[in-house]
Amino acid sequence: MVKENNLNTKTIKKAGRPKGAKSKLNLPIRNIAEAVEWARKINSEANGNEFHPEDLVEYIGINKGFISPALSVLQKFGFIEKGSFGWKISELGLNAITNNREAIKESLERVDLYRDLLKNFGEKNVTKTIILNFLKQKYKKGENTEIIADKYAEAVDYLNSSAR
Repeated sequence: MVKENNLNTKTIKKAGRPKGAKSKLNLPIRNIAEAVEWARKINSEANGNEFHPEDLVEYIGINKGFISPALSVLQKFGFIEKGSFGWKISELGLNAITNNREAIKESLERVDLYRDLLKNFGEKNVTKTIILNFLKQKYKKGENTEIIADKYAEAVDYLNSSAR
């Protein structure tokens, strides 16, 4: 779209994402397995101490521009919490990095959509089509149900592979 400005010069306006197209489900952008691995690395590198967000670049090998999304993933699963001077691995995170099954399940239930799916399907063996139909019925507008169903299947597989 081209728009005339006050100086009679043309500016180009970016089209961008249509209004309302962003997912409102607040799903973490990374899966539970990756979040557990990040928490494990952070705990190892920080030696149980509090850490600054910029430490994540070194600890988990991310780019500086990805610090905020990485913190968001770890927070959504409940693996980190604010400390007195920075961030620290939470009790839930400490339990999850030892492959504690209950801690991993609890961290999944912190995400509303995963809690809803676990409540309805638990760890039952259901087909992807059943999950897709449930998602399409409950979350009708603008959600990519294929990706959500795949993420849920990954999460349940990880939960079922948890040691204890």
